[in-house]
Amino acid sequence: MKKLILLPFFLLVWHTHSFAQNNFNLVLGLGYSFQNNTTSVQSDFYDTDTFSFRLGGNYRTGLTNKLFIESGLIGKYSRGEKETEVVNFVSHNFRIQLPVYFGIKASSRFSIMMGIGIENNRDIKDINLFNKDHNLRLDFINKINFLYTERVHFNVYSNWSVSKSPILYSISNPDNGIFIGLSFHFGK
Repeated sequence: MKKLILLPFFLLVWHTHSFAQNNFNLVLGLGYSFQNNTTSVQSDFYDTDTFSFRLGGNYRTGLTNKLFIESGLIGKYSRGEKETEVVNFVSHNFRIQLPVYFGIKASSRFSIMMGIGIENNRDIKDINLFNKDHNLRLDFINKINFLYTERVHFNVYSNWSVSKSPILYSISNPDNGIFIGLSFHFGK
């Protein structure tokens, strides 16, 4: 897992001369995170869906005219009303995601990306990188980007957890999510 964490940093530092352009973008997104109703040892959880907001930055570097790599740092806030057999409560959490996308320009206006996202499973103050007790979660991520103008892009993003984390972590941060958003591009 430690090698996986270093991959995005390697990709950002690695620079190759190519025909493609490099640029930085600011990402905003609103979405819906969800999973099936879940059961813990003590009770069933219903309505585990949350409203989520994403904000962050990505850097894209080209490999060829059509292929590129994109990585960055994204903050994700989720809020949801949860229900058990005994009590109703509201959950709030903030997570940081490190996405790494491999993308292709499908046309002059569309690009398609797939990759992995590494996200904290625990609250930031509770993370212990020396303890392998479910500190991080791994997601399969994908994004479709539509070029509206040179500086403004619309996108659809989704994440699908591939980690097997205890139910404790997915109650406030569901395993799957779908977002719509905007990217504001800076650079060439």
